[in-house]
Amino acid sequence: MQLNSAANRIVSVTLPLLLAFVNAPAAGAQARDTSMKHSAAMPHSNGMAGMMSGPHHALAMAYGENLAAFARAVNVDAKRSNMVNVELARPATAEMRRSFDQMKTHHQAQMAAAGSMTPDPDAMSSSARRDSMMKKSMPNHSAQMMKMDDMQAHMTSIETHLGMLESEVAATSPNATKVIAHTAEILKACASAMHMPMNSSGRMGRGSAR
Repeated sequence: MQLNSAANRIVSVTLPLLLAFVNAPAAGAQARDTSMKHSAAMPHSNGMAGMMSGPHHALAMAYGENLAAFARAVNVDAKRSNMVNVELARPATAEMRRSFDQMKTHHQAQMAAAGSMTPDPDAMSSSARRDSMMKKSMPNHSAQMMKMDDMQAHMTSIETHLGMLESEVAATSPNATKVIAHTAEILKACASAMHMPMNSSGRMGRGSAR
């Protein structure tokens, strides 16, 4: 009788432990599956829209506005006097170069962030629901990438005309017509890159809400 009682006590203690060990892998797998679903959904919940409102985007836009402000100052002065005031044009052009370099740095960081947010098809392929979610997110993702490609083209235009402007204002007698033309192209590219229309005076604005 004592042996039977001892055996019963051993079974009563060890059985719950064995059941716990058996159920633990299943619970862990379920938790991992839930975590994977959550992490797979994250790029779609924020995605490109979140990246476009991030710090690199904000800084690129701020440096772009600074670049445009100095280009406008040179452009307006050259138009008014029909000559190039090198005491204005040279420091302004140097500041334009500094602003452009910073703008380019943050734009490249933004592009890198966009690439890291691209959904991984292999990680998503195990679930029809995730596949559906991925398909729904792709049009918005593609549209944002097209906008960034457009911005890259505008950045190339800015860099080209800025280089020509630097060469012109460094000359002994800079040509006002060329300086006006290059600064005008820089202003146009800045406005397009930042999706900000220019008014009749060449200033960029946010546009009026209707």
